[in-house]
Amino acid sequence: RKAACEVLGDLGAAAAAHASKVAECLTDKDDGVRCAAVIALAQMGDASAHVEQIAACLQDGDDDVRKAACDALAQMGEAAECHADAIAETLADDDSMVRQAACEALGQLGPEVAAQHMDNIVDCLADSKTDVRRAALSTLGQLGESAAEQAPAVAKCLKDDDWRIRHAAVDALKQMGDKAVDFAEAIAGTLQDADGDVRAAGCEALAIVIQRAEDASAHLPAVMECLEDGDEVVRQAAADTLAQLSVETPRSPCRRLSSDASSRGTTSRATVKSPPWGSPYRFASERSPGGHKLNGRCKTPMGSHLNVP
Repeated sequence: RKAACEVLGDLGAAAAAHASKVAECLTDKDDGVRCAAVIALAQMGDASAHVEQIAACLQDGDDDVRKAACDALAQMGEAAECHADAIAETLADDDSMVRQAACEALGQLGPEVAAQHMDNIVDCLADSKTDVRRAALSTLGQLGESAAEQAPAVAKCLKDDDWRIRHAAVDALKQMGDKAVDFAEAIAGTLQDADGDVRAAGCEALAIVIQRAEDASAHLPAVMECLEDGDEVVRQAAADTLAQLSVETPRSPCRRLSSDASSRGTTSRATVKSPPWGSPYRFASERSPGGHKLNGRCKTPMGSHLNVP
């Protein structure tokens, strides 16, 4: 039964005529079958005829089924809006993946729906799980100016221990319109963050903030200092920010890197070529799926290591 649901789900809209049969599996005694049925209905496209049955799965005893129900309802748009309250209730679910899915679902259902549950979403900023906090920040960012009153809570996340949360907080703030200007100082502080991705995000956010308020231009010197950052991504973000603000710089950091390398007859990190076997090197700036930086060397596809300056 589970396999049948999975196959029909893979067929997508082509199997829509069998949606009713799949929906019967939503009450199956087997957790795996129920989960597969929810996912299959979502893959078939318009599952609005079964929205009530899918919403009932938010109360299922299995974590995976509840998560799948959140994901399915998120894809159903207007047809699922009447179940936003039930989705919001799962923000307090015991399972972190369900809480994350609920945050994302409310965001996907649109600003008007999510705004009705703003307090619940903000509460998730204090969740013990990184993915839940990040989902909450992403949803608040999607809401943009309609979530501007929550900017103080978002700004607190700039001090989070996890770089992914700090990065998401910067991204959320820059989408909150004029309210982001009130936190220009805090955003500028991220230019000193220990993580390069966060520093780069801070540069990009300041480009938006400074365009909205002349007073924020006091942070331009900090952006210009990033042109000398040890991380190429940060240098590029700083150069892009200054270009957006029409601020002239003595020399582009990327041109400087290339010209310096050329004068030595070597290739800079910005212009590293692929090895003879055709695959590019993987640099230490890459992240593992868990969000951790890889080691300080680059590894060739053949398995040997090269030192990265």
